[in-house]
Amino acid sequence: MRDFDKWHRLSFYSFLFETESGLALLNTGLPGDLTLRNDFLRKWAGSDRCKFTVREEEKIERALERAGVGPNEVRAVIISPVQDYTIGGLKTFRRAEIFFSKRGWFEDVVNPLPSPFLNRDIYLPKEIRSYIFEEAWNRIRLVEDQEVMEGLRVKWTGCHHRSSMALLQTQAREKRA
Repeated sequence: MRDFDKWHRLSFYSFLFETESGLALLNTGLPGDLTLRNDFLRKWAGSDRCKFTVREEEKIERALERAGVGPNEVRAVIISPVQDYTIGGLKTFRRAEIFFSKRGWFEDVVNPLPSPFLNRDIYLPKEIRSYIFEEAWNRIRLVEDQEVMEGLRVKWTGCHHRSSMALLQTQAREKRA
């Protein structure tokens, strides 16, 4: 926080992995509607200096196109942590299994108590919640410290967010997106 009065660009990344079992994607990018997030940030920062934006070429669909990959080719989507900047493009992947931290699922997704940090509608937008619980329900996988695809393991870290996991590549090859 020593540079609080200075502007720094913050970037969020997704990673595409090619494994023997198929393609896996770590995180899906920001949602299309950033109104709630940016309203929160404006109030928190006291100005518009802190704001989420996404350009068309930064959207997950465009990144995959540049890598020559269609959304239906992705077999697994790993979400870490459960935040709007990791889950916003989830509806793009209508065939993939979706992996969440088991602990994070209970603490950040289905916990009836209010979040101690943010309004749930900010970090898990209603549109995405509806998709998860209605359309994608049979593809949700809750994981702890385990292999999610051949060559890819997850491990709960509990740092930064309660739903944060590390993704360990044991035999997979990273494919640039």
